[in-house]
Order: sequence, then C-alpha cells, then structure tokens
Amino acid sequence: GHITNIGVAENYWLVSAYIVLVNCTLEELFFRGMCGLKLEENSNRTFAILYSSTLFAVYHIPMMSQIFPVYLVIVCFVALFFTGIIFAMLNSKTKNIYNAWLVHACTNIALQYFGYLLMEA
Repeated sequence: GHITNIGVAENYWLVSAYIVLVNCTLEELFFRGMCGLKLEENSNRTFAILYSSTLFAVYHIPMMSQIFPVYLVIVCFVALFFTGIIFAMLNSKTKNIYNAWLVHACTNIALQYFGYLLMEA
C-alpha cells in the first residue's frame, strides 16, 4: 500500500510521535495562532475562523491524496474543515491555543492508533 511506499510503516511509532508532538504544535501555532487569533485581532472572528479552517483542510490534501481515493479525500477535507472550526472556536473563546492543541494532540493519538490497527489488519 501507499504507507509502505513512503517509508512510514518501518518507522510508524517514530512518525506518530512526530505527528502528535511536533507537527500538531506547528499546526496549532500557524493555523490557529497566526491565521486564527492574530487575524481575528485585525479583522473579525467569523472570517478568521473560516479562513484558518479552510487553510487547515487544504494543508492536509497532499497527504490524504497519497493514502485515500478522491471521494475519501473530499470527505476528509470536509471533516478537517469542521474540525478546524471547532479548534478555532476553542481558541477564540480562550484567546490561546492550548485547549485546541490538547484536543488536536488527543485526536492525532487516536488517528495514529487507528492507522496502526489498519496496517496490522
């Protein structure tokens, strides 16, 4: 499958740790911090939430397109867009990225474990 073709399977837990700890933090800093909270300070809340959520979903398309067929990429895009809205609303309410980062990290842990189960099946 696609996962073995890009070398993820051999280093699955290392890649998973990177995704949960590093990538999740960078995504929150960029999408919710810079594109969300900072934009909200200079425009309006609704625009900042929709903009950051759209960018978050678009950012994941290249990775998803390596793993899933097009129809599932579209489903994932919509799910990520709405997930981005939830994360952005958490941040907008608290004016920091910590709560959304925690939810995002927990989500990534669950997704990485689900990916592991799929690889082992």
